[in-house]
Amino acid sequence: MPSPSSPRASDVAASSALRLVDSGSFTHYLRGARVGEERFVIREERTGGEGTLLLAAAEVNRKIDGETSRIRVALEAIGTGPLPVRYEVAIHGSDARTIVAVLVRDRLRLNVRSSVGHEMRQFLVRGSAIILDRQLAHQYFFASRVLGEEETAETTVFVPQNQNQAQAVIRDLGLEDVAIEGESYRLRHLSISADEIGTQHAWLDGETVVRVEVPREEWSAVRSDLSTLSVEEKGESPNE
Repeated sequence: MPSPSSPRASDVAASSALRLVDSGSFTHYLRGARVGEERFVIREERTGGEGTLLLAAAEVNRKIDGETSRIRVALEAIGTGPLPVRYEVAIHGSDARTIVAVLVRDRLRLNVRSSVGHEMRQFLVRGSAIILDRQLAHQYFFASRVLGEEETAETTVFVPQNQNQAQAVIRDLGLEDVAIEGESYRLRHLSISADEIGTQHAWLDGETVVRVEVPREEWSAVRSDLSTLSVEEKGESPNE
């Protein structure tokens, strides 16, 4: 599995058994101001017993209030769901931490190492579960996979950086015209709602995440490589 210690997401090892699902970059915004960039890759492998293995990795570089940080993440998920079985986060900066989450039977075990020491926690996993860590856009792909062709789906959302979980509902709100940099795109709108995390939004073209918004944190992310994707086919302007 790719680890956060890898130089960058594009260095995830690829083999003939792995299919590229998506790769690219997002621009991150906080309170409307550009604060960083996220580069990611998601690969898929068809396996025997469990069906599908997904490997995702990303690197985020950002600058907020004059402080720079780098975050590297790697996620392994299995099954149609898909269920996260291993997740790693390496945060470099003023809030330096390393987080490793491993699914052991029906428990997600979280190990956090920082300058103040080592902490361990575990969470009960029952049924569907996804990881939507703080301010990482590519992970909303997994919300789309959990929802599938349904209009709603219940799931447990884990936020390793906050060391918490929330019972959430994912909803398909249908197709919308979304304006990005003066162009209009016809995208599928998903919402992920829970009392603990508020309501988060993702707009996708098929399974391709194009835009993400987390109103509670005043954070958003927009795909910065749209010109290389099939989503470049425009819809009508929302003002028309």
